[in-house]
Amino acid sequence: MLIYGTLSNEPMVLDQRLLIVGNKRVEGFWLSEWVRRQGVIGMLRLFRQVRRLMRAGILTTEVGSSYSLDQIKEAVRQAELPGRRGKVLLRVTEGSQ
Repeated sequence: MLIYGTLSNEPMVLDQRLLIVGNKRVEGFWLSEWVRRQGVIGMLRLFRQVRRLMRAGILTTEVGSSYSLDQIKEAVRQAELPGRRGKVLLRVTEGSQ
């Protein structure tokens, strides 16, 4: 089982009997700690791999809206909306202030 996120602040309910059978375990994962252990070179390799997978259409995400850098306040407002669908993107182009 993979549980992604803890935004609800509700405790995870788990039947202990499910852990006993089959040598299962529960582990925590904190992305920022994992990134810190990867180092700069490791993270650059990861970013290149992710970019290749995105260009190949293997990794995708829904884009909800896209804003230029001068619309950053509106982009942040949109990103904070509860129930929003899709990612809010900032377009950074050459010459942006």
